[in-house]
Amino acid sequence: MNTGLQCLCHLEPLIAFFLSKQWEEEISVKNQLGTGGRLARAFATLVQHLWLRADDRVYDPRELHRSLQSVAPHLFRSFEQQDVQEFLAYMIDGLHEDLNMAASGGDRRCINNNPPSADPRQGSDEMAEEYAGACAWVQHLARDKSCMVDLFQGQLRSCLTCLECSHVSTQFDPFLYMSVPLSKTMRTLGDAIDAFLAGETLTGAEQWHCERCKKKVDAKKKIDIWKVPQILVLHLKRFEFMGSRFSKIDVPLTTELSSLDFTQYVSSTQRTPPIFDVWCVAHHSGSYGFGHYTATCKDHRDGQWYVFNDGIVERVDESRVISRTAYVLFLVRQSGPGRAGVAVRQTLSDPGSWPHLCGPPPAAPGGAITTMAPRRGRHQTS
Repeated sequence: MNTGLQCLCHLEPLIAFFLSKQWEEEISVKNQLGTGGRLARAFATLVQHLWLRADDRVYDPRELHRSLQSVAPHLFRSFEQQDVQEFLAYMIDGLHEDLNMAASGGDRRCINNNPPSADPRQGSDEMAEEYAGACAWVQHLARDKSCMVDLFQGQLRSCLTCLECSHVSTQFDPFLYMSVPLSKTMRTLGDAIDAFLAGETLTGAEQWHCERCKKKVDAKKKIDIWKVPQILVLHLKRFEFMGSRFSKIDVPLTTELSSLDFTQYVSSTQRTPPIFDVWCVAHHSGSYGFGHYTATCKDHRDGQWYVFNDGIVERVDESRVISRTAYVLFLVRQSGPGRAGVAVRQTLSDPGSWPHLCGPPPAAPGGAITTMAPRRGRHQTS
């Protein structure tokens, strides 16, 4: 919990939103999938203690613990060590549901359920797919609309191709994080992403029911990254089931910490260049079911990296940020040279706010979240 919260509390666009007080206007009290706003309020209090109260050197997030426990009790059962990736998934989803104005029926930004402005019968096949992806995004925004969607949610394209008649079925799905496979032969983060994007053949018990052939057939499955989010969360799948037990893939991966260009990994045109900076890393040392979690985060004020190890906070050299213990990486998208990107608030009535190119250009910066937090003290959670 400490490691996951340290990472979330060092993501500049996210903390700027909770320091702006805008979250108070977007609480979804009636959403039965959330906590009635308790989790969002507790997280906002944590952010305020960490960044606005210089005298608080340690903060106990007791209320946040209780709120998350109400929706995910298994995360804290018997005080056993749980997976930080699973904690983060529930935490991000819990904040989303607490701020999901579409679910509460009170979202002023979800007024007109307009389709994209492009016509799929005109233009190239790429524009037809862009239109299909945008239509799926509209349906998603009609049900799920929050700052967490604006910041963390991207879109994948999944294609199944029948190996008998070549019929293709395409589906577009949102994602909050990407789990990429690891192997002992990998050396770079790019190797893991390439493995995630590699196609596979479905045979035997995994055969696919082809709509055209009307039967189960061998098929080629391919997943592509269609739209990247503002904050890209990469989960490195270090644990694999071998024989009768889990083992850990303890291979080190190398990557640049700034200006990571994802152009080669995305399959559609992006509104802004898909260039990211690594901002936080959750580490796991030890074996499956045991070990220790720590967080390494970049301070947006001085540009230095710090390791958060329970009650100890220390500066760390860049060379130690990515190592064989790196488990979950948080990448923040740049909006220009050398600066963290701003988050555009998406609305159903303004296609220009979507990541798709089926509407007018993006709105002016007046519709975005500022990303500068006050210059105050550094703290730790316990």
